[in-house]
Amino acid sequence: MFVNSDTHISINGKRINAVSRVNTEKVGKNQYRGVIEIIPEEELTNHYDVKFNLDAVLNQIGQWSINFSL
Repeated sequence: MFVNSDTHISINGKRINAVSRVNTEKVGKNQYRGVIEIIPEEELTNHYDVKFNLDAVLNQIGQWSINFSL
């Protein structure tokens, strides 16, 4: 599994409730490609900052944080 159940998603600094689906595939030695599809409960603005906080990725325990802007 790509992420575990303790995933926190924030939009513009506010934690959101969302339905998400995860799809991953191994594409090479120690290389993976994945997609996390998020369906927020509220409509989003045209531009926003996204932050994922996870405590495991591909069963690797840690404090993972992924940030990007759309």
